[in-house]
Amino acid sequence: ERFGDVVTLIARALLKRGTLNMHDLHAAVNLDAAARSRSQRISSIPSLSLEVVRASVELLIQHNCVYCVERRVARTTNQQSEALSASAKGKSAATSSSIVTYAYACSAHRVCQRLSYPAFLMHARDEMGSFAELFVRILIEHGRLSYARLATKVAGERRQ
Repeated sequence: ERFGDVVTLIARALLKRGTLNMHDLHAAVNLDAAARSRSQRISSIPSLSLEVVRASVELLIQHNCVYCVERRVARTTNQQSEALSASAKGKSAATSSSIVTYAYACSAHRVCQRLSYPAFLMHARDEMGSFAELFVRILIEHGRLSYARLATKVAGERRQ
């Protein structure tokens, strides 16, 4: 809920339906939003574009709530013959017998871990001081950061 209604819908759809590829997730989120609007007789969220869903998934990945799963799907005979004819014509095409697709899953454990973040902050402050608490707070707010970005954000916070 900290990330807003749209991100909440996406996380809820992944938790409810399990691992989904981007297009199935897009359809599921729009279906859930429409059902929710009908049941509550409100028009809370309009139909979401694929770009909005993709950006929301990226945000959830950055905060370690969602992870990506690689799936290999066997090619059909027709797809194999198309790949072979494309490579015979000099075009670059994969000649393997499988297609790689990507799907996304939400970790309920990591979502529940976010409820403990205030305790993490208190522990960092009590054990290591307010400077360590600042580091932990920035990591919680921004998700994964390189050390350079983290140091820049900490320095900016300290100036204020």
